[in-house]
Amino acid sequence: MGVAYFFTAIFGMSILLTANQAFYVRGVRLTDAQAVPGMAEMLGAVIGPVGSWAYGIGFWAAVFASLLGVWQSIPYLYADFYGILKKLPRETRAELTKGTSLPYRVALVFITLVPLPFAFTGRPLFVIITYTIVGSLFIPFLAATLLYMNTRIPWTTEVPRNHWTTNVLLVIVLAVFLAVGLQEIDGILR
Repeated sequence: MGVAYFFTAIFGMSILLTANQAFYVRGVRLTDAQAVPGMAEMLGAVIGPVGSWAYGIGFWAAVFASLLGVWQSIPYLYADFYGILKKLPRETRAELTKGTSLPYRVALVFITLVPLPFAFTGRPLFVIITYTIVGSLFIPFLAATLLYMNTRIPWTTEVPRNHWTTNVLLVIVLAVFLAVGLQEIDGILR
């Protein structure tokens, strides 16, 4: 698991460096429609045609995997959450998470219709940046939730509590995100 996280972090940092090189160093202002082809062109100039094709295929695969993951996980989570709110037994909740249940289909309709207005904004890069900013709040939210739930809420005696080292790491994660967030806000205000 740690190896997967390590390589995901390396990949993320590599994409950030590549995007920085493609968008800011060349001095050419890219429009929204030129963002992905601009990065592919920059990689093609450095690595050759293989780099351009690899980036294009990788970009398509990442977008497809993200869409597939969202379209399967969000309705499942919503349907299960609905069952928990209604205090339904586990067997009934398992039926709700199937693709034929009403809560599952309501969530599918919701995630289908809500993004449609953004398709007509004419600014896809703005939508991507906004999505990235909102998505970046997931990790600190997860860290805070784990810190709270595994130290404060008495579940049962079977659920282990966080070890002190885990709590320290979660606090460090929160502190780093808070520091970076404050630094970014300060940079925007200046």
